[in-house]
Amino acid sequence: GQYIKFAHKIDNEYQYPTMYDIELDKWYHCVITWDETALVMYVNGQKVGEIDTEYGIPEFTTVDSAMYLAIGGQCAAGSHGGNGFKGQMGICNLYTQTLTAEQVSTIYQNITAGFAG
Repeated sequence: GQYIKFAHKIDNEYQYPTMYDIELDKWYHCVITWDETALVMYVNGQKVGEIDTEYGIPEFTTVDSAMYLAIGGQCAAGSHGGNGFKGQMGICNLYTQTLTAEQVSTIYQNITAGFAG
């Protein structure tokens, strides 16, 4: 099947807030938030999964040893983005503060209102 998932490495194992089944040829708004205690996944403005974590703030070391933030694939040093994304991405934002559920919902509503207009 086709799905959206978010992977976060905790204690050397990947954790997934959820795997959200999707339909092909359909647009989805996906948001992951992290407040240093929980990872939360939202799809189309609604919370669809959460995992508790006290992982701490990620530290990026050197290019040769770092695990990178990868959108649309897995990207470890030398991997060239395995398990890649097949599709199109319209917008990608990174925020300096954790979004609330209300903020995620408002962003989704504003984006979809823009597409409808």
